[in-house]
Amino acid sequence: SAGKLGEIIITDNRGTGSGWSVTLTISDFTCCNGSFSIPAKNLTITPGEIETLKGSYSGVSAGSAYTLKSSSDLATIITANSNSGMGSYKINPDLTLLVPADAFAGKYSATLTITII
Repeated sequence: SAGKLGEIIITDNRGTGSGWSVTLTISDFTCCNGSFSIPAKNLTITPGEIETLKGSYSGVSAGSAYTLKSSSDLATIITANSNSGMGSYKINPDLTLLVPADAFAGKYSATLTITII
């Protein structure tokens, strides 16, 4: 199963040039009051293209496609090096979930956390 995460807009107007990083983690997908699950390690995140809304693209980069190793693993979405990233940037990652052939049918959910440091 595949889809878009949705647009993430990062605005750094601190004026310090200290750089930043956006990471993502997700819990296991669960269904039916926790009776069934699909592990977070079945999720691949592909950050995609960065759109510069304001500022310079220099020193700002998207992470690589990454398959999580566990529900505590972090995937890097976008980073700005020191003396870079002052402005606004938009990215809309692709998500691909490998649903096992033996997964029970149902409505699965997970908690996704995006952290900007």
